[in-house]
Amino acid sequence: MYAEEAARESETLAGLICPQCHTQVSLFSGVSPLTFHCLRNHSFGVDRLIGTHSVAARETLCALVSAWQQKASALGKGADQARREGCPEVAARFDREAGKLEARLQAVRSAFLLEDSKVITLSEID
Repeated sequence: MYAEEAARESETLAGLICPQCHTQVSLFSGVSPLTFHCLRNHSFGVDRLIGTHSVAARETLCALVSAWQQKASALGKGADQARREGCPEVAARFDREAGKLEARLQAVRSAFLLEDSKVITLSEID
């Protein structure tokens, strides 16, 4: 199941390209803040991807957010079920994984909000 989810995440990331060299990017798993890297070892945060103003980057990040939300919800339900069945260690593991996803989601949401506020501020100046 984990390999299947990793493959889906990789497919979702296929729409993201490096702002420097335009090669495909991957997500550094478990790195905080949320960091992406390309085949040529450039690394950058989600704010840089959103800052490229690429429609493909925004759409891909939105799809990634949707996938992470679904996964976090499933982990939360799994944790609840594990608690009901008397398996607190399993519930704690699911809760930790859901927490990691929530941190990723917050990083992407914050980057979108920051970028959108820049656009609004710039349009107000004109």
